[in-house]
Amino acid sequence: MFTNLESLDVRIYNWDYLPSNCEQAIYALITRSSLSSIELKEARLQTNTRLLSLLRCFPASLESASFSSVFASNYSFSSDDPKSASVAELHYLSLASLHLDSFAPALFHWAIRAVDPKCLRHLHTSVRENTMNVVQQLLDGAVYVETYHLSFSSVFSYHENPNLEKMQGLRTLEISVRLDWGEIEEVDGQGRHNPINDAMRTLATAPNNIEHFILNLNIWNPNELSYLMESVLFWPFEDDRRAMWDVVVRIVSGCNDHSALQRGIRYLQNMFYRLHKRGMLTVITVCPSSREDN
Repeated sequence: MFTNLESLDVRIYNWDYLPSNCEQAIYALITRSSLSSIELKEARLQTNTRLLSLLRCFPASLESASFSSVFASNYSFSSDDPKSASVAELHYLSLASLHLDSFAPALFHWAIRAVDPKCLRHLHTSVRENTMNVVQQLLDGAVYVETYHLSFSSVFSYHENPNLEKMQGLRTLEISVRLDWGEIEEVDGQGRHNPINDAMRTLATAPNNIEHFILNLNIWNPNELSYLMESVLFWPFEDDRRAMWDVVVRIVSGCNDHSALQRGIRYLQNMFYRLHKRGMLTVITVCPSSREDN
């Protein structure tokens, strides 16, 4: 019935409980030559092999692929290593858009092997310590990407930050950091590591022709705002860059302490007033932690 299927959104949490006939039906949909867009969300797969068997079904006609919260239980890269797969088994994809927000390193290795980075125009990647090297390989080849969204983990403590200097086509850069002071550990006895610094060091490597920079700060505890955001006042806003700056702060926890929430918002308003005088657009949003209410 789906002979002209163009877009497919697959959301199956635990593939281990998926009946084999249903899985084969999904594979049949994915192989459609008419398919131009696919999205895989909230998927837990037992092994990298199972994930790769799914990826090998992608048709060469695909233009957009998105992976959100995809997890492969087996992190071993021996016989299950995606780099050992022969090129003949993988379609070389000319994707214009790729979204990799995942806990499965196999996905990032697959992207290096199967996606032509010079065709990419829109790219979104998360970065973790175990995917830093492959993310950098992808960025080095994505020279024509126009819009890039980079997401940092709050426990990111790698000694290097992503380098964007080869992305000469970049016009819009968005960086998201999750700030949970309780999760952040001390690094080499130098105190707690502030993920905002990762964002600013990454921005410093971007080409000067960026037109729009967006910084998303996802705050878990409004009581910790002063710890995490004092460095905002020392950012080099008045440099030779002409990019428009947006700063979006989201208080994402279901904080029951309304007085703490109000103090946090007043703190942000005061700080954002000073940033606004420098010509920056600033936004504050408060989001509950419950998915049902989000």
